[in-house]
Amino acid sequence: MIIKENILNNGWHIIKFSDCIKQLNTGLNPRKNFSLGSGKLKYITAKNLTKFGTIDFSKCDFIDEEAKRIIHKRSDIRRGDILFSSRAPIGHCHLITEEPDFYDIGESIFSIRVNQDVVLPEYLCLYLASDYFVKVASKHTTGSIIMEIRISDLMNTEIIIPPREIQKKIAKCLNKIDQKIELNKMVNDNLPHQSLMVA
Repeated sequence: MIIKENILNNGWHIIKFSDCIKQLNTGLNPRKNFSLGSGKLKYITAKNLTKFGTIDFSKCDFIDEEAKRIIHKRSDIRRGDILFSSRAPIGHCHLITEEPDFYDIGESIFSIRVNQDVVLPEYLCLYLASDYFVKVASKHTTGSIIMEIRISDLMNTEIIIPPREIQKKIAKCLNKIDQKIELNKMVNDNLPHQSLMVA
């Protein structure tokens, strides 16, 4: 693969989004494909991706195993992929760090598989969520009621790529953020139990 790039100072460069990834898929909406509301698996849409890089599972619809099988043929989500909201608010992302066995995604989410020879997924996830990228991407949004970005426009958007070592430092920051979120979750999950103990 030949990558066209603009070289900046100190090893930084600019390439198209399409050169950063191996594939981009979307999820699937119910329509005639399947029904929501049955089963125990989670169905994720753009509204479930948060600005903190997490998934809010508390407000999800439910799907069954057959629906997940149908969706997965199109989404093909797996560990290491980035989930990206294609609809407003643009820029809500989530890096999948565990196998997504208990959920799948709707059509309002892009599933991005990163070319790790070019960029680390942790860096790209944070970049896609940055105010800078959201501002750039928002120039290409369409729709009068619900703003969204098309795959073709996203593919042509330019991405700033730092040297590998800087990407790794950024990845460590993301890991620390994930650890803090997990710690907060553990604390919150135990709060009712602790209040009962105090009472």
